[in-house]
Amino acid sequence: MTSVLHPKYLKFCEESLIDMYNWERERIFDFLYNACTTHPNETTKQTLISVYKQFLSLCPLDRKVPTGWDVEHNFKPLNPKTKKPDKAYDPAQHIYRTLTGEPLDTSSKFNVNLNSTWKHTTPEPARIPNLTSKDGVSYWNHYDLLGFILSLLQTDLDGATKDNFFLPLTAVYGRWCAKIGGDRKTPKLPKPPKDPAITAMADEQKGVGAVPTVFQCTWVADKGGVYFALGSSIAGYDWGNKTQVGKWQESLQRTRFDLLHGWNDIHTQLIEGKVWDFDNSPNRTKKGKAGTHYGNCGETYPFLHIFHSWTIAIRENVNGLALKSFFLADTVLTDKYSPKEMHKEDPQRPGKALYIIPPCDNCESLVQVAKGTPDNFVYPPIPSTQ
Repeated sequence: MTSVLHPKYLKFCEESLIDMYNWERERIFDFLYNACTTHPNETTKQTLISVYKQFLSLCPLDRKVPTGWDVEHNFKPLNPKTKKPDKAYDPAQHIYRTLTGEPLDTSSKFNVNLNSTWKHTTPEPARIPNLTSKDGVSYWNHYDLLGFILSLLQTDLDGATKDNFFLPLTAVYGRWCAKIGGDRKTPKLPKPPKDPAITAMADEQKGVGAVPTVFQCTWVADKGGVYFALGSSIAGYDWGNKTQVGKWQESLQRTRFDLLHGWNDIHTQLIEGKVWDFDNSPNRTKKGKAGTHYGNCGETYPFLHIFHSWTIAIRENVNGLALKSFFLADTVLTDKYSPKEMHKEDPQRPGKALYIIPPCDNCESLVQVAKGTPDNFVYPPIPSTQ
């Protein structure tokens, strides 16, 4: 229990994760710029600079653009003639997108822009050429791009564990997503909690949409090192007004679903007796239309990278954790990182953790398809008496 409640934290790029947890936007942008542009591996550095520009292009307009940098406006694309926001792309989205020109009653106003220069791979090929996918994975959202950047920055992970590195890093990732992107409103619990330690932070409308519901980290030790990937559930969209965007919700969700096509030959398998299909997922089987489609969970990008790059013999040792965004509204965690608070019990579900959640039905099935170990993604709560 000492290692859980009082871990000896590793540093991240020579910075304290506990300090990084409380950084504000300007400090975050400064760190990301400096870390990306000074990475010791030249190949990785060029990748990071390119990805950081993509990330900035989708951030709210109060982003901090480095002096001398030319960064695109993909959050609110500009009209090439007037150089002002192009209303044709309204409403604003933290999604790299193109216009379809199709009727909105039958189609989506937008398509995700699957640009080949936005395909990325982690671990970085410069570090482990024989373990990486040749084609990479398509990105188009600033939350996922931030997770990708953080996944590439740290090179020395000797001794990294859930408690001394991956959990606090995932919490930092979640806090930074809330500071930088979206509407910056505090996630609320679906039901009033018994625990009074839930409050709301000041709201500030800058971007669009709520922060991701789940932040996830997956890691594995192999080849003399430790490798990880961060990701989040689908977010950063504005699809509420169908008269304005048409079938944008389904289009975006299907594009996330399509990321998994070919991953571990999942498209050829039966999942709980059903063929691989957008509408066939264990979560939707149990919850109906309220359930989540495959590919829309926080585990998607981490699983695409880690469970694709390693052999089956290694995959049983893959570990992961998922953080529910409700932790952003906890009064204790608003002020500082606390491992005890992170592991608190859910007052509505005794014996279950409130913030550190197990894989959903969809993601548990993905772990099984990849020949991983589901128990490596589940963590018990810490009783309040300890």
